[in-house]
Amino acid sequence: MDEPFSALDVLTAETLRTDFLELWVERRLPIKSVLLVTHNIEEAVLMCDRILVFSTNPGRVAAEIKVTFKHPRNRLDPAFRQMVDDIYALMTKRPAGRATPAASRLPSASPSGCRGSAPT
Repeated sequence: MDEPFSALDVLTAETLRTDFLELWVERRLPIKSVLLVTHNIEEAVLMCDRILVFSTNPGRVAAEIKVTFKHPRNRLDPAFRQMVDDIYALMTKRPAGRATPAASRLPSASPSGCRGSAPT
């Protein structure tokens, strides 16, 4: 899925994200994995089990981040917000607010993509 929600209005995009995640978590989709390309960090943390951050010129995988939060994910959870902030800091090469073990292992990079597999 290449930026499937980016051209939609905010409410429609949120509804479709929620519907898709519900179908995914309930295993009502006849697929085992989904590759989602996005530049929206919060969307990646919300939807993906694994985030791949790509470097620029040449585009290579610069970091792999495992997202271990259970679904449904709470965007207001401090750990969720911290992961979004850490990925943003990584992509903009700015210091993270609070260093976390995951963030301390992340190399410098930019645009993101994510990949997930069926929930276990």
